[in-house]
Amino acid sequence: MPGLRVRVASKRRCQIGEGPHWDEKAQALLYVDCYAGCVSRLDPETHEDIDTIHFGESHCVIAHNFGAALWYKGTIPFAIPLANHHHKIVIGHNHYVKLTDMKKRHEELIAMVETENAGTRLNDAKCDAAGRLWTGKSTACSQLTLRVFCILSIEKKHIRKHIERITLPNGIAWTADNKKMFFVDSVPGKLYVYDFDLAKGDISEFNAKIILNTAAEDLAFPDGITIDQTDKLWVACYNGGHVVKIDPVTGALVQKVKIPTQLVTSLCFGGPRYEDLFVTTGFIGLSRDQLQSQPDAGAIFKISGIPGTKGLPPNCFAM
Repeated sequence: MPGLRVRVASKRRCQIGEGPHWDEKAQALLYVDCYAGCVSRLDPETHEDIDTIHFGESHCVIAHNFGAALWYKGTIPFAIPLANHHHKIVIGHNHYVKLTDMKKRHEELIAMVETENAGTRLNDAKCDAAGRLWTGKSTACSQLTLRVFCILSIEKKHIRKHIERITLPNGIAWTADNKKMFFVDSVPGKLYVYDFDLAKGDISEFNAKIILNTAAEDLAFPDGITIDQTDKLWVACYNGGHVVKIDPVTGALVQKVKIPTQLVTSLCFGGPRYEDLFVTTGFIGLSRDQLQSQPDAGAIFKISGIPGTKGLPPNCFAM
């Protein structure tokens, strides 16, 4: 497509990059390296990390087709700024939600999620327009067929359980009017839409619909998602090497953008006018031959020049 460019935006190569969140005040990208156990802010102009906090590396064996994996302590699946506090972020750390000061390196426990087994951990997360944290609970990939996991919301340290019988909960997004919520269950390859009540923080499962089945579309596994100003969804396709734009009303595939590495994990809009799409990737689970043919595996990419497309400022966490 004329004008569209996909470029490497980071010098760092992540084991599993995740949770990109544009920090408008810093004009930087907040992101995590999930299995390396660290949170960083990236200056996309210099490709350098501005600051990084390490929480301890996890030890894992992972297959990129979700065939088998084992997660241990140290996973950091998300980091989201606290509203009106530049240095404070809320993070997932295994099955804990913590408030962390990136400047003072101070941590405060917000919530602890009930665990089914030693591998239980939090996964992808977003905040709604009221500042509630929404996150999924999952476990080792070898147990993902159990469908016993769920979506949770956390408001003022209170945990509520919502959608249940999930395998691998991932991307979350809302329409601009906050009346619809989108959610990914990665292993069956399905993207759902639900009616959403922002004031109450409720999801209605009565009108739940599947708007995308990546298995049927041969799009690999859906992972992180984001939404643009026209309420079109952008989906990171893990093990597929691309991101796709979806019309959530019709389910139509509008656009497909190739990323020069296989394990595409998540994405968000950013930049001064929210016209750039930042895409996280990973390298863990790739073979030696795959790593040689994909030297930028684990990098953060910036897609620019997408015609007529802008994102919206992301929501932050409210205490």
